[in-house]
Amino acid sequence: MLVFDEPMNISRCAFEAEDRDFERTQEVCAEYLAGDATSYRRAFIQEFNFSPSGAIYQNESIAMTLSDVRRFRLTIRPHKSGHGFATLTSLRLYR
Repeated sequence: MLVFDEPMNISRCAFEAEDRDFERTQEVCAEYLAGDATSYRRAFIQEFNFSPSGAIYQNESIAMTLSDVRRFRLTIRPHKSGHGFATLTSLRLYR
């Protein structure tokens, strides 16, 4: 969770994930708290597959228009079908 000193406008969220060892489907969910709101709103939900014999890297850049954001929460579900480790090699938010 990112908590901002001052409310921010966010126009894009970019992140990278990598897994060379396990076949799995990872889910990333972003939520935010803006203005005087007391409950989070979903910004996006994205899932992708990893496979050691093929797809080992994922790069996402998701456009959004979020205003007056006070908190930004990113939740990673490592494997939709079971246990595993979450991977995220980078995260960037753009104004």
